Amino acid sequence: MLLLYSIKSALVLTMLYVPYVLLLRRESFFRFNRMVLLGILLLSLALPLCNASWMSLDRQPVVQAAQVQMLEMGIPVRVLPEVQVVAEARAADNLVVFSLFHLLTFIYISGMVLVLGVRLWQIGRLQRGLKRGVLWHNDEQGVRICCLSGDVAPFSWMRNIVISEKDYEEAGREIVLHEKGHIQCRHSWDVVLLTLVQMVQWWNPLCYMMGISLRDVHEFEADSYVLRQGVSAPAYQLLLIKKAVGSGAYAFANNFNHSLTKKRITMMKRNKSNPWMRSKVLYVIPVVALALSAFATPKFSIQKDVKQAAANVCPLIVLNDSIVEIPEEAKDTLTNRMHEKQLTELLNINIEDVESVAVLQKEAATAMWSDKGSNGAIVIRTRDGRQDEAAAAANDTIYNVVKENAKFPGGDQEMYKFLAENIRYPKLCHSFGVQGRVIVSFVVEKDGSISHIEKRRAPSRTLTQADVVSYKKDNPEAAEQPEEGMDLGDLLYEEAKRVMEQMPRWEPARDEQGNVVRSLVSLPFMFRLQ
Repeated sequence: MLLLYSIKSALVLTMLYVPYVLLLRRESFFRFNRMVLLGILLLSLALPLCNASWMSLDRQPVVQAAQVQMLEMGIPVRVLPEVQVVAEARAADNLVVFSLFHLLTFIYISGMVLVLGVRLWQIGRLQRGLKRGVLWHNDEQGVRICCLSGDVAPFSWMRNIVISEKDYEEAGREIVLHEKGHIQCRHSWDVVLLTLVQMVQWWNPLCYMMGISLRDVHEFEADSYVLRQGVSAPAYQLLLIKKAVGSGAYAFANNFNHSLTKKRITMMKRNKSNPWMRSKVLYVIPVVALALSAFATPKFSIQKDVKQAAANVCPLIVLNDSIVEIPEEAKDTLTNRMHEKQLTELLNINIEDVESVAVLQKEAATAMWSDKGSNGAIVIRTRDGRQDEAAAAANDTIYNVVKENAKFPGGDQEMYKFLAENIRYPKLCHSFGVQGRVIVSFVVEKDGSISHIEKRRAPSRTLTQADVVSYKKDNPEAAEQPEEGMDLGDLLYEEAKRVMEQMPRWEPARDEQGNVVRSLVSLPFMFRLQ
């Protein structure tokens, strides 16, 4: 997860920093540019953590891909948004798995530790420099000026300024003003934020290029502060040239002797940029929106352990679309979720004739049966209950394209809630790490019932004898045992089909004349292991 976060963070920084280099880097409003750079750093840390599910782009590309596949098979069907069935992946017991991912994670964390170690060493070296060889120190307006006896380039860190005795005697006022400019603008905290981002993205070269841009802006801003204090620009520029031959001893601090002397002098001579040039920063808006959309996960993501709804309620019972009166003595049993066999005995039907049993939440049940379904519903369909309907509809046309699409009662939101409450990741597929996309097509009949459920696509994973022997050895008491030659991809389809068969009746499709018609629909399921 940390490695994935680093990649996302680097993508955000790249998308935001490259336009900055092209549009704003040469403008002369230094404070504004600094705020933009800090904003980029903060967004690169924050956006990967955001999950605006309503902005997800994940669903549409999947739908388009599924539609293309259907069209390639000659079936121009309506494709619903993909269902995400997610389960936690697990490694085999007593088996140490060392993959390329683990190697990359180890390298990445080692890099983070190395960057942190270097920064801590620099801070320690800087603190020692503040104490070693100090001739005198003076506090001015909350800033401590330390004069050192050795040959050290001037620098500042937090509220401390370090300057050599020689520099203080030759150009003490200008140098101290420059370092005070860094301190007043709190540039040291910018460096801390930059260090945090560089720890996360130590492998990203653009991160270090952005550090250079931020240091440039720091120097431009500090130089501007010096000139505003009344220092002569030509004299100050001459001082910069004179001091350019030195090199900074403390890379972590804001250093007076930078190699960007030419840039600094050029910026001091450049005319002020047009204030309207600040509007270029609006590029951030579409980039942030794109990042949020790219990082968002679909709203209807189904987890493995979602509990069924309608627990601890007394639901409505519907048998083949007829509402069954519940005897008073049976209500307590219903409240405690009676077994399927008890339910069929209550209704006086043979359990072998039951084709499907669905438990609906109160929202879906209310949409179909108004107040009667306010506490949820148990919907039972028997084979006999469908035979006459199937015979009558056998010669009806099945439409691929209709004016009004068939829809689940209550809309897609309720359909995905229903799926979330009923679908499960097949245990054998979970154990063998089988995942992939299953596309199921089905017909919504004129009465809204689901029929002709068919597999259009499913992953394939055929078990070998070695697979079966290994599984049975590790799971001797498992209720479901694999067999040689079994295709686990079929189990994913069977699970999708099982849930489809439990669905309540849909609102049927209508043609151009408003007539109820049969329609063909496709629903993709993505079974995925995290």
